[in-house]
Amino acid sequence: MTCGAHGVVQVSVRWTKGGLRFTALFESLVIDWLREASFAAVARHLHEAVNTVRRQEHRSLREEGDRTLTGTKYLWLESPRTMGRDRRTLLSRMRAGVRGGRGR
Repeated sequence: MTCGAHGVVQVSVRWTKGGLRFTALFESLVIDWLREASFAAVARHLHEAVNTVRRQEHRSLREEGDRTLTGTKYLWLESPRTMGRDRRTLLSRMRAGVRGGRGR
């Protein structure tokens, strides 16, 4: 969430456990999908959904003149050990959810 006094901050929500990447609700949803479809089918649909959101977010940022996400489509697939300092910094900022990684 964005705070006028503190910038972008993370807040705890009751349906998550601290330190986990996904909410319990999301994990439950994926498990339910896997009971009904193959792993490949679920992975394909999740990839399409994430890619759709990424494209929408990138388009929105570009309309504001922000090129932050340009060239980051496959950033999550790179190994931080082999990427340059600038890419590693960008990845860290995106993971932390700060501006420069769409922290709104």
